Amino acid sequence: MAHTKAGRIAAGIVAATAWLGLGLYLAAEIASQKGNWLAALWVNAGFLTDLTNLCLAVVMTGVALGIARLATPKLVGWVVTAILTVGIGFWLIGGRLVIGKSALSDILLHGATPLLALVFWTAFAVRGGVRWTSVLPWLIWPVFYWTYALIRGGLTGEYAYGFLNWAKQGVWSVGITIGALIALYAVCGLMVVGIDKLLSRRR
Repeated sequence: MAHTKAGRIAAGIVAATAWLGLGLYLAAEIASQKGNWLAALWVNAGFLTDLTNLCLAVVMTGVALGIARLATPKLVGWVVTAILTVGIGFWLIGGRLVIGKSALSDILLHGATPLLALVFWTAFAVRGGVRWTSVLPWLIWPVFYWTYALIRGGLTGEYAYGFLNWAKQGVWSVGITIGALIALYAVCGLMVVGIDKLLSRRR
C-alpha cells in the first residue's frame, strides 16, 4: 500500500526541513573552516544529529517522490525512531537551543524534524507494516554510530560528544551512558511500533 497524496506532501515537508537544517549547519561549518568544505563535511559527519537527519531527509524524500524502496513501513519506522532518539537525547544530555549563528539549524535538526517525523508517523504513515520485532534490526544504527564515534574519537583525539571521551570520563561512565542511549532508542522504537498498532486497530 502506497502513501496517500497528503502523506507524500507531509513527507516532503519533513524532508525539506531536514535538508534546510543540514544545509545551514554545513554552511556555518564551512565558514568556521574558512571555506574548506571537505573539512566541514568531516566535522559534521561525526555527529549523530547530522547523520540521522541525513537519513531522515533521504527516506522522506523517497516517500515524497513515491520511491517504493525508500517508503517501506519498516524503513520509515526506523528513521522516525532514530530522529526521535536524537530529539529526546539532545535534551537528556543537557542540550539547549541557543541564540547564535547556528540557532535556526539547531531548532530545525534537534526540535522540528523529530516533531514533524512523529506527526508524519502518527497521521500519514502506511499502517500495519511493522512488528514489535522490527525494533531489533533498528538497533543496528545506534550500535554502529556509537562504535564509529568511539573509534573516530580514539584515532583523532576529538570526540563528537564529551561524554564519549573515556580517558576523561572513564570506561564505565562512557559504557553506561551509551547503554542508556541505546535503551532510549529501543524505547522510542517500541513507542513507534505501539503507535502503529494502536492506530491500525482504529481503522
